[in-house]
Parts: sequence; C-alpha cells; structure tokens
Amino acid sequence: QLYSLRSARNWGIGDFADLAALAALAGPLGADFIGVSPLHALFLADASRISPYAPSTRNFLNPIFIAPDRVPGFDALPDRDALLAPLPSLRETELIDYAGVYAAKLRAFEALFAAFRAGGDDADRAAFEQFKLEQGETLVNFALFEALSEHFVARGRL
Repeated sequence: QLYSLRSARNWGIGDFADLAALAALAGPLGADFIGVSPLHALFLADASRISPYAPSTRNFLNPIFIAPDRVPGFDALPDRDALLAPLPSLRETELIDYAGVYAAKLRAFEALFAAFRAGGDDADRAAFEQFKLEQGETLVNFALFEALSEHFVARGRL
C-alpha cells in the first residue's frame, strides 16, 4: 500500500517519491515489479473518503501521492518553511492523519500553482496547456466536480 510507506521526508503518507525510492532499493535485490493498490483520485474535499476502491474518478491519479517538496520551485516558495511546519507531527502519527495530510498538501499545491501562474517559464506553461488540451472535457469535468465538492462541503451540504 503506497499510503503506508513512511520516510523521513514525506508528508505523513507514502508518495510517488517514496515509491521511486522503494523501487530503487527493491530492483537490485531482484524485484521485477511492485504492486500497489489503486491510485485513482478520491474526494479531496472529504478526507474521510479514503478507500482506493471507491474513487471519484478512475481517469486521474490521486494528487495526495504527489510529493510537493519534489515539485520544481517548491524550495523557492516564500512560505516554504510554513508549509513544512506541520510535517513532523504528520510523520509521527501511528495512523495516517488524512485530514492533516490533505490540508498540508493542498496548501502546498495552491502555493505552487500561484507561483507557477505568477512566473512559470514558457516551457512549463506550454506543457501545462498541452496537458489541459490532451485531457480535454474529462479534466474540465473533474476540476468542476472537485470545485463544487469543495464549495458544498465547506457549507455542510455534501
């Protein structure tokens, strides 16, 4: 289970950087593959809905498995230290604090996206536009679903 991987750098839940590190360790020991449970997008507005077998969509990956600290530009964020502040307590919990992990990662993603919008380079902007174009209406509908879910959950209506 990817979520159960713990490391000294993760955000209280296993992520793609941890998976890459595991693969780098397991490969030389003879592992040909690593099986993981489904990694589909869940419900970002409701951290209590954590079953990988009941995703909101199977078209996109769960962003909770992204390692924000490995995203280019993270170290240059003006609020980097504040974003990292909750990590020691998130790492030390016996069970995963999904609400805490979601909150911490979403704050980091919002800061990263704001920095990208304010000053992303041309190649990154072109890649982002290409991604949006390739994903098309499926991405638009997923983003709309997430935005509406956040709106209604915040008002206690979902």
